[in-house]
Amino acid sequence: MRFRRLPPAVLACSTLWCMAACQAQVPSAADTVAVSGLMNYGSGKSVWTDKLQALSRGKNEKLRILQIGDSHTAGDYFTHALRQNLQQRFGNGGIGWVYPQRVNGQRQAQIEYSGEGWDILSSRNRTDDFPLGGIIARSKGGSAGLNPRQAQTDTADITFVIRPVLASAPLRVSDAYGQTVAEWSAHAVGSWQYHSVQAALPIRYHAQADDVWDVGHINIENKQPGVIVSAMGINGAQLSHWQRWRSDWAQDLAATRADLVILAYGTNEAFDKQLDLAATAQTLRERITQIRRALPKADVLIVGAPESLQNKGSQGCSSRPAMLDAVQQLQQDIARTQQTWYWSWQDAMGGRCSMKSWMSQGLAARDAVHFSADGYRRAGGALAEALAAQVGKH
Repeated sequence: MRFRRLPPAVLACSTLWCMAACQAQVPSAADTVAVSGLMNYGSGKSVWTDKLQALSRGKNEKLRILQIGDSHTAGDYFTHALRQNLQQRFGNGGIGWVYPQRVNGQRQAQIEYSGEGWDILSSRNRTDDFPLGGIIARSKGGSAGLNPRQAQTDTADITFVIRPVLASAPLRVSDAYGQTVAEWSAHAVGSWQYHSVQAALPIRYHAQADDVWDVGHINIENKQPGVIVSAMGINGAQLSHWQRWRSDWAQDLAATRADLVILAYGTNEAFDKQLDLAATAQTLRERITQIRRALPKADVLIVGAPESLQNKGSQGCSSRPAMLDAVQQLQQDIARTQQTWYWSWQDAMGGRCSMKSWMSQGLAARDAVHFSADGYRRAGGALAEALAAQVGKH
């Protein structure tokens, strides 16, 4: 598939899917449950709602939520608000999956990065054998560190996704005390591998000079019950960019053990006047099918594209992106026909034409596409409220 180059202002944004015509039968109104703007289009009994219920009763459970998306996810403000709100109510299960090193122009709310001798490769601008999430840290010799922004007192369960490319010595992991806690040899060169270790944070991983190692995403969980919200976002990403990942990315998804997969794309497609609605519809349907095969007990939640403007100086909302209405409608249509969950970010903002109001309140950025930290916190908090409201209703 060819990818058209979008305007720079849009590439810094989110990603969207649109669908022209949905052939599947739409569930009746009786099959649809709406709570605080959260729509359940007939997904049936949900493991994630059961786990929220169990956590509310003090049970020893882990609820794992994975959000994959564009810049609205890559900044980790929206997802951190979702994370904090749910963890305050139901317990903190850990940091979750994070990228191995800092990605330029992006943020990870729970981790600070350090180190030298590692390059970041992104599926935003290249095709490679990317694991889930589309980011690789590639060594040129040297070490890199992951430092939690909040002090961690207990030993964590940590999983690395790694690949030896050209290595003669093991990849070494050291803990908060500088002690080596794992050494993984360079067997099965060229293949992605999963390795786990228990260690006190912060941690560092070390590659010998002249060795080439790839490190994908890293999972950090504590030993307490509670909620984990992992954010995998890339600036300028589109759902179709998953085709740039390795063919076995579904194995990576299965390894997350996610109970709820949130797909938060849309804005980039909305700015594309030549968007192929039928093709993006098919892509979204295929992704939902692949997610369900990899995680048969998990639910999918589609987040509708938020309100945005193509020209912030226009009167009212006369300069909304050309395809925004179509994209939002088609996202909801796919949620209906594929019987997933759906949440309208635009409705949470106050509906159509709400962007200028958010800008005047300091909740949206000057580009009329992104949001301020407070705006993302408000939106993420609204989704958290909608999810928490499911306790006792299923």
